[in-house]
Order: sequence, then structure tokens, then C-alpha cells
Amino acid sequence: MESLLKLLSPYELRARTLPGMLLIAPVIALFTGLIPMAHSWQAMTAIVVGWFAIGYPIGQWMRDIAQPQQAALFTGWGGAPTTQLLRWSNPSVSDQEKEVARASVLRLGEFKWLTQEQERANPGEADAHLKTVVGAILAAARRHPEQYERMDRASAHFGFQRNCFYSRSVGSIIAAVSAILSGACLVLPGLPVDATLVILADGFCLAMLLFWTTGVSARRLRVSGDAFAMEVFHHLPTFVENRRGPGASS
Repeated sequence: MESLLKLLSPYELRARTLPGMLLIAPVIALFTGLIPMAHSWQAMTAIVVGWFAIGYPIGQWMRDIAQPQQAALFTGWGGAPTTQLLRWSNPSVSDQEKEVARASVLRLGEFKWLTQEQERANPGEADAHLKTVVGAILAAARRHPEQYERMDRASAHFGFQRNCFYSRSVGSIIAAVSAILSGACLVLPGLPVDATLVILADGFCLAMLLFWTTGVSARRLRVSGDAFAMEVFHHLPTFVENRRGPGASS
């Protein structure tokens, strides 16, 4: 039951299952358009169930490709977005907001968050302390996801963008080949196909090709990473409050 709930969790569906389903969507569309028996309700139900069942492990495969490359990605960005946002040198959040957040975190007595002067003198040490804070927030979100819903959605969207980004070449090839095959079925004589359905399938494959070539990009990936980082910052008060426990004085 626990495994099933994890499989159907919003994060799993958005970040892992959906990329896999999108990767094979052109093949599903091609099959549905070309096979006459696939148009009954029973067959359509079986196709959708099979699409999900195949899409999930493919999504896991896409995640396995993307995850090892995340460290290099963050290095190229100058650090993880969550760490960058908390740096004094990052202008996305005002110094005043960071001062308030820093004071609340330091009152917990468990973490360090260096001053602006200390960060300039030793940026590596400053980042190490910020990573510890972020890691604690992420761990708390895994234990109490109901209290970090917006952050979880932002994390899922980043996971979706990342997993799609590192499989965009494969997705483009699948979509292009499926579009070519469906187009060929329209011009080859004697094939027992419904021209309207094949045209719809071909149009869908071309739309998916457009998605993989323009909708998945380094810029969109970075935007999703920054959005997740902002949600982590906005959940700092929730993290501090829970860490202190009920009845703690201000």
C-alpha cells in the first residue's frame, strides 16, 4: 500500500511518470490512429492503462539519466538555486528579508548562517552552512509534505523539467519518426486506415516534436529551479516553527 501511495503521489506523477508518458505519447498516438480495433472503449481503456504502466518505468529511466548530471548542472549555474538564493550577494530576496530569516534560523541554535562580511571573506564556508539549512528544510518537507505543498509542487515541476531536459533528444527523435510514419500512412495506397484519425495522430506527433524542441530548454529548467528555491525560502518560517515545537516562546 505504501508503494502504491508513493506511485500515485503528486511528486511521482508530475516529476517522473508524466515525462515518461510524454516520451512515448507519439507512439501511443500512432498506434491508436492506425489500429482500427483500438477505437473501442475497452481498447482505449487498455491503451491508457498500458500507457501509464509503460510510462512510469520509462520516467524512472529518464530520472536515472538526469539525476547524475544535476551536480554538473548546478556547478555550471554557480551553485544550487536554493543555496544561491540565500547568499547575501543574490538580489532575488532583499537583505532585510534575509536578516529576518537568518535571525529566526540562528535562534534554533542548530545552524549557522554567516554575515555578509563573513560570506565575502569565506564564500565556501558560507555555502556549506546554507546547504545544511536547505537540507534540513527538504528533510522536514519529506516528513511533513502536507505542510510544504507549494514547495513540493515547485520541486515536482523542477524534477519534470530536469528529467525532460536530459531526454529531449530521445523525445524529439521518437516524435519525429512517429510523425513521419503517420504521414507516410496517409500517402501509401491500400492501407485500411481512417484518414481523419491518422491526420490527428500526425498533428499530435508534430505538436510533441515542438514540445521537445522548444518547450524543453535550459532557460525553462533554470526558471523552474529558481522558482523552487523561492518556495524553499518562503517555507523557512514553517520550518523554524515546527523545529521549535509547539509552545516555544518567540
